[in-house]
Amino acid sequence: MKFISSFFLIAALIIFFLWWKDSHQNQIETENNVLAVENVKLKNQLGEFKNNPAWLLNKAKDDFSNKEYWKAKEKLALIIYKYKDTKEYREARWLLKKVEVKLNPGIVEAGISGGNEGITESNSTYILKMLPYFDSNTNATYYKDRTSPRSKNENGLYLYFEREDNEAAKDLRLRIQLVTPHTFPVNNYQFNIDNQLFSFIPLKIKNDINNSVNREWSDDPLNKELYRLIAKIAYSNNTVINFNGSGGVIKWVVTQEQKEAFNNVLNAFKELGGKLDFK
Repeated sequence: MKFISSFFLIAALIIFFLWWKDSHQNQIETENNVLAVENVKLKNQLGEFKNNPAWLLNKAKDDFSNKEYWKAKEKLALIIYKYKDTKEYREARWLLKKVEVKLNPGIVEAGISGGNEGITESNSTYILKMLPYFDSNTNATYYKDRTSPRSKNENGLYLYFEREDNEAAKDLRLRIQLVTPHTFPVNNYQFNIDNQLFSFIPLKIKNDINNSVNREWSDDPLNKELYRLIAKIAYSNNTVINFNGSGGVIKWVVTQEQKEAFNNVLNAFKELGGKLDFK
């Protein structure tokens, strides 16, 4: 009899322990779920706070004071292109001009050293449309339009140029990029500009494969003929570029944004002392 009583007591204890364990585990899981939801809410609130134009402007001012001009430029550019209807927009544009002067000492009222006295902070509107990139290996800054691709993983047709220290802009170049899901060796380009055909054979077309994506690109210095081609495209009503290769033909329509970018880069090139006297 004592044995049976002990058996039932042990069984009861085991059942109670299992019930307590399950209940406690459910409570822990519930608390973890609540914490996870709260964590997501906090992250979202933090993201919204950090994207607030007032916060961005204050951080940009801190960066400017600390002479971290590139960091300031990134925050100010975000305000200008995302928060046009805010009171911070006007102040961000004003501060961005000061940042550009620090990044590009040639943009001062005295003009670029060696001439070009007409270049001032107030009238350097096209330079403010550029996306500068400083290369520490070459000690040069490269300029392209803000709308141009940021990497080789995007299709692109754009101009860019180089500038060292306070020297005049130089090495104006045309870059064409094609991204396809399969290998498509390009031999040449043909532009249909308002129903007139113009062929362009670049010096070299390079290619590689990145994450199963085929990338092909050319990068050519502007000469007189290429400059005339760019001008025709920029002022055309309709331009289609044909990529002619062993795999057939791929066609793009050149966008109005790309045409405007040509104009922006050419004018910024001149503002920074570049010469369009190609041979």
